[in-house]
Amino acid sequence: SVYTWRYRANPRAMRSLVELFCLRAAAQLELGRGGEALEDVLVLQKLADVAGSLPSLEAATSRVFLFDYAVQCLWEGLTARRWSDIDLRTIQAAFESVNLFADFDRHLRADHELGNFTLEVLGFELPWAFSLFENQLLFRQLFFEHCLNVYSVEQSLVFPERSRSADASLRDTPRHGLAFALNQIPPMQKLSKGVARSQSYIHLVLVACALERPENKLVAAVDL
Repeated sequence: SVYTWRYRANPRAMRSLVELFCLRAAAQLELGRGGEALEDVLVLQKLADVAGSLPSLEAATSRVFLFDYAVQCLWEGLTARRWSDIDLRTIQAAFESVNLFADFDRHLRADHELGNFTLEVLGFELPWAFSLFENQLLFRQLFFEHCLNVYSVEQSLVFPERSRSADASLRDTPRHGLAFALNQIPPMQKLSKGVARSQSYIHLVLVACALERPENKLVAAVDL
């Protein structure tokens, strides 16, 4: 089963690889080679897609991290007006379907299933096996009340007050005999904020690309 293991990336190696692609893209932009720079950016997107195919929150955070770097490269080209119309259309086609909220929701639910699986496998072998049922109940309750309640996939929104309250409530929950369930619940305020920020940046890039397209510039000029 895909839920019997956790995704583990080497953060240092990943960052070095991503920075290499970003530096090369920046150099290509300076040389006026927008098409070649975009190829490097699209590699970051492909890496993000690979991370997104893996069922864990660690993979989800890697996906957001990769899109953040890709968006940074795209903004450099936009501010310097280095992207051609073909490049702009390619960017729109590649990024308009990105939905980090839906990805986050899918990864969060997969992580929950993995936590349940781990609890069932280890629960009868650990000293606190007598509290297995209590851990399972708490884990399910916390997941629905503290995780799924802090964001909306349909609205692409995060509810900051809910995420703060969820994290605070989690800290205040007694841990005696329930440590496993509590440790499986992620810090929702930090994670949901990162997803919302990255999705907003992607939307802004798409808007900027649309405004930079020649036909849209012509319409704007006629309106003026």
